[in-house]
Amino acid sequence: MASNCDRGTIFRCRKAEDDRGLLDLFNEEGFRHGASAREPFSDCEDMRQWLEGIQATQRFEIVALWQGEIAGFGGLYVLGDGQSHSGWIILGVRERIQRCGIGSALMHLLTSTARVFVGLERLQLTVFSDNTAAIRLYRKFGFEIEGWHRNYARRGENFIDALTMARLFEADGAIESDHDPLRRAKHLQQEWSADCGGRWIAA
Repeated sequence: MASNCDRGTIFRCRKAEDDRGLLDLFNEEGFRHGASAREPFSDCEDMRQWLEGIQATQRFEIVALWQGEIAGFGGLYVLGDGQSHSGWIILGVRERIQRCGIGSALMHLLTSTARVFVGLERLQLTVFSDNTAAIRLYRKFGFEIEGWHRNYARRGENFIDALTMARLFEADGAIESDHDPLRRAKHLQQEWSADCGGRWIAA
């Protein structure tokens, strides 16, 4: 069941006007501590170059708007060549609005888009080993731990391990029984258009 936050949230494709809010999200201490291996972005252009530098043949970037502000981000990045059946996921939710269902809603959208509209067979992600809330969320959506990377990133004067997690759709059987994310994903699909290079952008 959707939470109060989820019910009041608008999910749509990322647009240029979202850059300021995304910068605040990605530079938030909680996001950098729990999900980022890099220093804070200096400005919107720095953040934009990082996002657009992610190697992908197709990309689907979703923002969650709550009370008119960026509350969350979900990115699905389809790999190329012999890995065209696979995609990477990036997920982030503002600290003050976590545990309200927005992360779950974004995961529903990303997995529905990957499975139903793109036809991927595999989704994967990387998560810090001490980010128990995120690991619990990913397990809820069928992701399993495939690898443990010791001293993966520097955190202050110490290091933090990371886990590689993946979900194989071929082992899923039926698609998610909750059809609302499928309707949301279909609506988002109508907003996406492909340019001549196969890179998906907000229409």
